[in-house]
Amino acid sequence: MPQLLDISVVISYFNEEESILDTLQMMDDQTYRPLRVFMVNSSSMDDSSNRVNSWIAQDPQRKLVYKNVIKHSHYPSASMNVGIGLCETPWIAFMDCGLEFANDWLEEQVLFLTEHPDVEWVRGVGRFKGVDVVDYCATTQTYGDSRRPHNIPSSLILRSVFDRVGLFASTRAAFDLDWAGRTEKHKIKKAVNNKVEVNYIGANFAKTWRAVARKGYLYARASVAVPGYRRPFRIFAACAMAILLTALLPSMRILFAGAYFVLRGIIIPTRKCRGLVWAKKNPLLVVPMFMVGAILDVSRFLGLFAGICRLTYGGLHRIAGKIISRKRP
Repeated sequence: MPQLLDISVVISYFNEEESILDTLQMMDDQTYRPLRVFMVNSSSMDDSSNRVNSWIAQDPQRKLVYKNVIKHSHYPSASMNVGIGLCETPWIAFMDCGLEFANDWLEEQVLFLTEHPDVEWVRGVGRFKGVDVVDYCATTQTYGDSRRPHNIPSSLILRSVFDRVGLFASTRAAFDLDWAGRTEKHKIKKAVNNKVEVNYIGANFAKTWRAVARKGYLYARASVAVPGYRRPFRIFAACAMAILLTALLPSMRILFAGAYFVLRGIIIPTRKCRGLVWAKKNPLLVVPMFMVGAILDVSRFLGLFAGICRLTYGGLHRIAGKIISRKRP
């Protein structure tokens, strides 16, 4: 049996009426009991919150203490920050709705910490399978057909880490990568427990071409607003340079097109999977893999452009406001 740790669990949710009861039951079945479970509503517009309240009221004698929290937060990261603020325990665990996780998830993480007492953040791994060809290609192009190392869901984090690193950026996307980068700067001791695995229930990324484009656009636009996160600007600059070179060198367009096909159809999915896992399943996936990658690139470029324009406009608006206010008598 692992050493006893005082743990609170934070689970944010948004329009999860179809899966939230399953999440609550999986949490209630845990072999290791946390002190509290905070279900934080991210401004859901469906019946999710009512279902949480009804489930809690069904059995007031539950061994776990559940609390449904409504603070009108709009993003998962903002809801997670609300949960962090409510936690009074030394350790905080995170999970998401729409994920399948084992009933010994928490116990395995605590066992890991027992064996590695210097670790301050232990996370599990995510397995991404895809429910159809489009979804599989999209997840392969983004997360890879294996693991996503910076999994916040399934993580167990020392509460004091947030005092040193700060909270998650309040944005739709990239907050996990941004926060992981900040832990590197603060030399937070972290590790991956491969025994803890979470799986998506239903679509892992998106099931249709249109949904892939929409998600790529929205996430790219949101990533621009993450403070100190420079990767979106580097990607936008690289894309803009590629477009400019293609326009200025018409004789090289066929070569560029061939290189792009190899990059998006073979190199990137292979790198994401750390091997030819996807090709072993079906070599013909190279064609939809390229098509999904191209859709992602176009939608992300447009999303980055929109995000940068909005960020620039907001900055100019604030500067103009300061200038005008100074001129007032």
